[in-house]
Amino acid sequence: MKKYIIFIILLVFSLTFLYSVNISAYSNEERLALIQASQALAEENEISPLNRPQLAILVTNFGSQNQEANPGARFEITIPETRGILSFMMEVIYFRQTGSLAVFPSLKSVFFAEKNMSPYLGAGKEITAAANYQVITGLELFNNFFVEGKFINDGGYLTDSELFFAAGFQFSF
Repeated sequence: MKKYIIFIILLVFSLTFLYSVNISAYSNEERLALIQASQALAEENEISPLNRPQLAILVTNFGSQNQEANPGARFEITIPETRGILSFMMEVIYFRQTGSLAVFPSLKSVFFAEKNMSPYLGAGKEITAAANYQVITGLELFNNFFVEGKFINDGGYLTDSELFFAAGFQFSF
C-alpha cells in the first residue's frame, strides 16, 4: 500500500515539475502573444447580441375585421457584415376567422441598433395571396418588446394600403 502512495506522490510531483518546465520554456513576450491571440480568437468566434437570431410572438389587428386581434410569429436573422443594421425576417400571421395564414418574407433596417429604443423600417411581399405587400415602421423597446405600424396593401393601388398595428415580444437565441 505504501508503494502505491509513494508512486502516486512521485507521479504528481513529476507531472507538476514537467508542467512548470513547459511553462517556463516560453518568454514573457511569447506568453503575452499567446494570450492576445487566444483573446482575439475568442472575440472572433463570439456572436454579438446584434447578430443572434430572434424569435417573436406578436398580435396584430391585420385581418381581424374589428374583432379580436390575430396572433403571429416572426423569425429574424441579421444579415452578416451589416453590424446589426439589416436583417431578414419571416413573419406569419394566423387569421382566426378564416383559419388561414399570411406569410411575409421581409427586409428590416434598424437605426441605432445598439440603443435601447431603436426605430426601424421594413418592407416585404406577402406570398399566400392574403395581401400584396407590407411596409413596416416600428420601435424596438429594450431589445425584447416591439410596437409597429404596418401599411399593408391587400389589393389595388398603393393608395389602397391600410394602417394596422402590431405589438410583440422577442427573444434571441
